[in-house]
Amino acid sequence: MPKLINAKRLINWPLIINGLTISRILLGLPIIFALINGNNNIFIFLLLLGSLTDFFDGYFARKYNHQSVLGAKLDPLADKILIIGPMIWLVHENLVPLWAIWLLLSRELLITS
Repeated sequence: MPKLINAKRLINWPLIINGLTISRILLGLPIIFALINGNNNIFIFLLLLGSLTDFFDGYFARKYNHQSVLGAKLDPLADKILIIGPMIWLVHENLVPLWAIWLLLSRELLITS
């Protein structure tokens, strides 16, 4: 009988988990470009993709017990990049007042600092 393969040892989970977080950081710029060019469908797709990577990096980190110091620092940064970019665009387009964005950003920084 063949031996069963242990997925915990076969797959480099820390690399995958941190890779998902870094990919979320890298999505920030394409999200801004999609907004600037009026590609709302691409914007929504990229934002959903970022949300999925956020879910899966946390899920895999907990499931395979691979929480890392790097991941603990990168994950909140990735979340802020994913949210702050569209907020700045909203202010630039005069769709939301600047004070509202400052209020949200201040709250976000106070909670995670």
